[in-house]
Amino acid sequence: MRANHHAHRAGGIVTLAAVGAVVLFAVLMLRQPWALAALTEPRTSQLMKLGLKFGGEAGCTAAKCHGAATAAKPPDHPGNECAVWPAKDKHSKAYNSLTNDEGKKTAAAMGIADASKDTRCTTCHTIDLDKFPTLKGDKSSKEEGVSCTACHGPDERWEKPHQDKGWTDKTRQQFANDPQKMLAGWGLYDTKSPVMRAEMCSSCHLAIDAELVSKGKHPQPKFELGYYSAIQPKHWREADGFEKVRRWAVGQAVCVRDAMRQLGERAKGGDAALTKDGYQQAMAHLSLLRAAMTGLGTAAPNLDAHATALSAAMGANDNAKLASEADATASDAEAAFNAANALAPAAGSTAKLAQSIASDATMAQQFGAFGMEQQAYALYALYSGYSVGAGKAPDRAVVGKIIALMPQPKKPPMAADQFAAGLAAVKAALPAE
Repeated sequence: MRANHHAHRAGGIVTLAAVGAVVLFAVLMLRQPWALAALTEPRTSQLMKLGLKFGGEAGCTAAKCHGAATAAKPPDHPGNECAVWPAKDKHSKAYNSLTNDEGKKTAAAMGIADASKDTRCTTCHTIDLDKFPTLKGDKSSKEEGVSCTACHGPDERWEKPHQDKGWTDKTRQQFANDPQKMLAGWGLYDTKSPVMRAEMCSSCHLAIDAELVSKGKHPQPKFELGYYSAIQPKHWREADGFEKVRRWAVGQAVCVRDAMRQLGERAKGGDAALTKDGYQQAMAHLSLLRAAMTGLGTAAPNLDAHATALSAAMGANDNAKLASEADATASDAEAAFNAANALAPAAGSTAKLAQSIASDATMAQQFGAFGMEQQAYALYALYSGYSVGAGKAPDRAVVGKIIALMPQPKKPPMAADQFAAGLAAVKAALPAE
């Protein structure tokens, strides 16, 4: 069972992390291409297969490490990560959500006796060290939920050397062209990489087993890297320039791959309602990725053709064709990771892209609540990225108009015509091309 990923802007859970580094070095390093291993399960499960011990948050709380009361000035790492995480980050409550009243109710509806002991649940809500005691460090506990090493990787090898100033930066630089080797050798996961960061988050915050969602037993996870990065309580140094825009585009590529894989599985399963939801979610991400690649100046091989073929298969209720096309789209989306990672957004291209997305009134009609949600998230991410890149403070009135388009907790989705009217208001308020 996974956390409720339909959380609103005030509390969406996003698995984001960073040790902290000089921004300029991070931006240059992240432009290096690499080939990533296929993702077929939550990253936490893959981390456990490294066979290395996971330390607990308690081992990071020294004032000189990550337990300071206030953040240090750049370029030093903030140093107050262990103050931010338990107080503001819902990842710290991920395990608790399995054992509280709401979690027990959800588990009962799914026929799960104890969610805190069921691998389907613990794989995303914690590092289940009870089942793997050899991986348990002296100060670690599964009750911590999604803590430091659940995102940064098991710290058995890197915990001591990373205390030396500059070690993390030098190690990232050494493995810049292949961060998977850094993970295999040190157990350190490169959360500075937009691709790997998006993969870490999406593996739990987008994909989910169909049986956990069927009949409304578990909320369908929904995710978008740019928006959720913006609202997440920060325990890392945020990039400057138009890095946020590039990160949004990379996140869409990862989301397309994972949403299409999920669509393929659901089409093969034959459940009409789940297949429709999977289709709308995947197509919403695909529409935005196509817009991003075109608007920011690079080719998006085969994505237009895939969109046409997927629409035709869905319209014909041809699940076999839909599944096959979804799998092919996932492969081409993964092939586009490096192209998205190499994008160089600027003020003009970002403003033009935001205007283009705000002009598209078809997403709500074609992809329902999924389309509206992803379109609103995209506009938030792009406007935020534009403002930071241009050295301006975001206009609160513009932000308010965008937020008004977003889904509200425990309320039905906005009607398509109402959404279109709000979208037009956002378009008029956005920076001109």
